[in-house]
Amino acid sequence: MVEPDASVRAVVVAALSACGISASAYASARSALEALETSGPPRIVLFELDVPGESSFRAIRAMRARSPDIVVIAHTRQDSDDWIFGGLVAGCVGYVLKDDALLTPADAIEIAARGGAPMSDRVSRRVVTRLHAPLDDTPALSARERSVLAALADGASYEEAGTRLGISLSTVRTHIQRAYSKLGVSTKSEATMRAVRLGLLA
Repeated sequence: MVEPDASVRAVVVAALSACGISASAYASARSALEALETSGPPRIVLFELDVPGESSFRAIRAMRARSPDIVVIAHTRQDSDDWIFGGLVAGCVGYVLKDDALLTPADAIEIAARGGAPMSDRVSRRVVTRLHAPLDDTPALSARERSVLAALADGASYEEAGTRLGISLSTVRTHIQRAYSKLGVSTKSEATMRAVRLGLLA
């Protein structure tokens, strides 16, 4: 598991151990990625998305790029759309809120091990509601607009997206405003999910 809070790491590892599940815990995504190189990939990763100083979305993509069979479950207190849909787009197959008394980490791991996608009820309802939104004709995004959206979906800030693509911050904002207008959205999470549904992002 990737969890910056030492007390949460201790409690969850102990609870998993009591259920017969062996777990290793890391305080940062970087240390977890380094462990992949030395210890080999785990089968399932519980991932706190809100890791200070790191892009969890980027780390999840990197983790799955190195070991495509890894199953990542978000285990977090973050329940805004940006976190939920950002995590799912990055590669999480489950999203479990830490205050969910009905779906424990052990339950989530068991569901994922059976090939399921564990989600807290209020998360799955929001996902279904978003997916039920009607689709209009596919908008024509430019290659640069797609590149900027892909960078944001990867967890980059506007500044980081500009650096990555070799364009200015004002140019990033211009492309984002145009993409939002074409997609009919007003937030990053809405833009990311709509672009993915329309096949505009890989």
